[in-house]
Amino acid sequence: MMRIGAPKPPTTPPLPPARTGPSGAVGSAERPFAEQLTGGAAAPDRPVAARGAGSELASIAARLRSGEIGRREAVGLLVDKVVGTRAAELPPAAQAKLHEALQRLLDEDPTLAAQVGRVRGKD
Repeated sequence: MMRIGAPKPPTTPPLPPARTGPSGAVGSAERPFAEQLTGGAAAPDRPVAARGAGSELASIAARLRSGEIGRREAVGLLVDKVVGTRAAELPPAAQAKLHEALQRLLDEDPTLAAQVGRVRGKD
């Protein structure tokens, strides 16, 4: 005769051993996350403005506020910057196609239009 005992708690398989990456961080066998994003050495203690992006954005915002440029021109300058830095490895024809697609999408974006209106003080 077979007896059925009390229920037993579920068992979990043992965890694999922790990996350490080159930086010594537990759980990472690859380059640190910031390095993976930037493609090189990370600079976590440098603010964005110190790397130039903040000052360029501030300049575009100031020109937009003063009426020197319009919404489309401001978006175009931002797209130029993004494509020029983030897609620099692409051939010129692909960069132009990407620029055109981003410009078209952003021209039709109502959220961006509202944000630009706030920067211009026309909300």
